[in-house]
This record gives sequence, C-alpha cells and structure tokens, in this order.
Amino acid sequence: EIAHLRAILAKHENAMAPDQIVLLFDTAAEQHFKNLRGLPLGKKYLLCLNPDFILEIVREYMNNISLKPVESGQSLNPSLRKSAGILEQLTKAVPGLLEGLFLLAKVKYLSGDTAEAKSVLRRIIDQEATYSEAYILLAQVYTREGNTQLAYESLENGLSYNFDLKTHPIYHLIRARIFKKEQKYEEACKLLQSALNLPGVKKRHQPETLKTPRSKSEQMISSVPITMQDRVSVFLELAEIQILLNRVHEA
Repeated sequence: EIAHLRAILAKHENAMAPDQIVLLFDTAAEQHFKNLRGLPLGKKYLLCLNPDFILEIVREYMNNISLKPVESGQSLNPSLRKSAGILEQLTKAVPGLLEGLFLLAKVKYLSGDTAEAKSVLRRIIDQEATYSEAYILLAQVYTREGNTQLAYESLENGLSYNFDLKTHPIYHLIRARIFKKEQKYEEACKLLQSALNLPGVKKRHQPETLKTPRSKSEQMISSVPITMQDRVSVFLELAEIQILLNRVHEA
C-alpha cells in the first residue's frame, strides 16, 4: 500500500503530473491483487481483499474519467478499462457490495455498454429497492438509449422511495433532457432554472457548510457529490434549451 500512500500524498501536494499519479495507483492495485493470488475464497481472502481500499483506488481512477459516455468509435479511457476489471473481481467476490456494483454500473454506462449497466443496476435494486443513486443512473441510461418513458418511470420509482431525489441537480437535468427529447422546451427550461437555485449548483458548497443528513435516504443523496461537471452540464443544457426557444440573448 506504499504506492497508494505515495499517490495520495503526491495528489494533495501537486507533486506529480496526473498521469504519474495514475501510474502509482496502477502499482498499488496490481500489488494488492498480487497478494491475493493463491488464497482460497474464504474469511482470510475477504479480510485481505479490503473492499474499502479497492473502492478508493477506483474512485481515484474515476476522477480522471469524463462523465460523458463514450461515443461509438471512440477509444475507451484506460482508467475506465482498469476500473471495470477491478470492480468485476470485487463484485464477484462480494456480490452484496452495493457501492461496488453501483460503480461497476457507472463504468459500464460510461463505456457505452448500456445493456450491462442496466443489468447491474437491476441487481442493486433487487437487493436494495431504496438505493436512490441506482434510479438516477438508470434514468441516465434510458435517456442515453432514447427511451424517455422508461427514464421518467425510473425517476418516479426512485422518488417514491426517496423524495430527496428532487434536491439533486442531476434529477432536474435528466428530466429536462427527457422534455427536450419530447420537444417540450419550455418545461425543460423551467426545470433547469429551478436546478440553478439548488444548493451547490451556482456556487460550490464548502464541506463544512453542508447540513448533516438526518435520514438514510438523505445520506444516500448526500453521498452523490455535485461535481463540477454536474454544474457545468446544467448551465450548458440551459443554454442549449434557450437557443431552441430562440432566446439567444439569454443563452
């Protein structure tokens, strides 16, 4: 785990180029799985597996990945490929690890494999019907496939378990994209303008100002960080809708 610690330190101190830091994470992952070779699947294997450590490495890989799915013919980001390989091993050993399954579904979605992404997300929902993030991602997958009806149903199903879904800008963004596909531009515009008023969209939240989640459902939503790309996506989508409404000045 020395390579992992070196990578974390280099990242926080900006002591290395991003590609060099990724190489350190590669070394950490390779060494970790090398240590597991030869161990039979059992208590000792699971203790040595250390899922939290593996998930941390995958999260670091995904920090270097675009949140926009690859288009047909585009080359796959190496970090996506590595994340998929690691997560497949992890979720095979620990099939009930929901965060591992969710990250695997996200990797499959970003890799353009929507069928596999849906399959993994259904596994999550079968195990934990209230896992809010799964409904958000499933709606994104359906939107990607052009199936606006199923995308809307996924959001509504998630909302029935967790009303706090409405507090995340991704919920508004996906619904706006559904309206856009249906050419309901005015409705899409109103949704995106509402999204701009959500905490953390116009201005990034400082961690210390965030309120402590009160319920399990709030914890699930608060665990979905509002990334810079989420914020940019809302602004870009609104600009595109304004243009479609012939409001070039507002765009």
